[in-house]
Amino acid sequence: MTAINTANDLGITNAEFVRLSIMWLQQGIRKDEIKSIQNCKIISEDKDAHQWSRENNGKPPSKQVPNLKQALQEAQMLFDYMNEIK
Repeated sequence: MTAINTANDLGITNAEFVRLSIMWLQQGIRKDEIKSIQNCKIISEDKDAHQWSRENNGKPPSKQVPNLKQALQEAQMLFDYMNEIK
């Protein structure tokens, strides 16, 4: 319910919120802010990236990408602010 409400507050779809969450998770892992995830299988990103690239080769970017990028920036600003006030 929290995810659905947050997606509504951001003005994005539930699917976009899931994608945004995955991007946030990826950034947290790369910045070494997220150290571990319990009960999670590791999947090779190279294999998935190549498959996605083959399936989407030549397709125009989605119209929803700008909204998703803006929501990602706003979420990052919120997380940065929350870290500052801690």
